[in-house]
Amino acid sequence: KYIYIGASMKNKKKAKKSSKEVLAKLEAEVTEELARNIDIEGGYKNPTFRDLLFCKVVILPYTIATYLMWHGDWTYRHSIKSEPYSDDEKIYLISRQLGTSSEALKANIPAEELEEMIERECWVRANLDRFQEEQMMRKHPGAYKRYKRWVKKTQ
Repeated sequence: KYIYIGASMKNKKKAKKSSKEVLAKLEAEVTEELARNIDIEGGYKNPTFRDLLFCKVVILPYTIATYLMWHGDWTYRHSIKSEPYSDDEKIYLISRQLGTSSEALKANIPAEELEEMIERECWVRANLDRFQEEQMMRKHPGAYKRYKRWVKKTQ
């Protein structure tokens, strides 16, 4: 509803029409801006030739050898030599704890939050649980209180 004080009927129609035009322009600008800035992939990539079953079977020996070399290198560097993890390795470990791929983790979590997860060593399960609890407390304080009451009640 539109409220016009001291305006004639002709001015009311013009004002109504101009406000609709302004809203339409604004909506078009916002839609265009969103279309330019949003990457709509949903964490999935387009299928390639390598995704075919036949290609996967042919590449399987190479894939197994590559995995064994990677796992041996990981074990040697981090278990035997006790080298610290790089940032990419930390992100990989965090994504393993969350049960997702590192690409999906990077796509769905803001960079600042990812950096905070790395600083707080969230690849350790206890630290990750504490971090997630704090995130829930910050974002949904009411739901967090209900959850804590439920935990207390069930114990």
